[in-house]
Amino acid sequence: MQKFLDFCKNTYKEFYASLTNPKEFFKTMPVEGGYKAPILYLLTLGFALGFIKFIFFAIFQASFRPDMIVMYMYYLICVAFFASVCAHPIIKLFKGERNFQTTFRVMSYACSIAILELLTVLPTPFILGIMGSIIFAAILGLVQWGWYSVITYKALKEVHNIGKNKIV
Repeated sequence: MQKFLDFCKNTYKEFYASLTNPKEFFKTMPVEGGYKAPILYLLTLGFALGFIKFIFFAIFQASFRPDMIVMYMYYLICVAFFASVCAHPIIKLFKGERNFQTTFRVMSYACSIAILELLTVLPTPFILGIMGSIIFAAILGLVQWGWYSVITYKALKEVHNIGKNKIV
């Protein structure tokens, strides 16, 4: 039980640090060590997001199946992997020093911004109406995408040691 509590505590610390102080978090993030830690982090984050949404929708009797929790878990892994596959060749083009594993780690921990997904469960249709709810979700998606882009840009630049002197 103590191991589980320590795991939850460490995951929360990683989550909080990656959102509130990304520069310091990614500067001190281990760049080696395999894929286990970032995948476990994504599975935990996906489970937490899916479970919270499931509980909220169960209270308001909306349709959110329990298997959606598992889908959230794998969705975040797919996002981090796809972003890594797209970003890593560009990083190598700019003479980045680290391997694909490091890029995947950055993309995985940057997925912490997915917490904004929880704002979509607010009863916005009742407050803003259907059109307002759609606009709110679109703006929220843009904010989420923008912050993810800023975090990953700064983190990848830091961990791969990409600077002005490296760009040809």
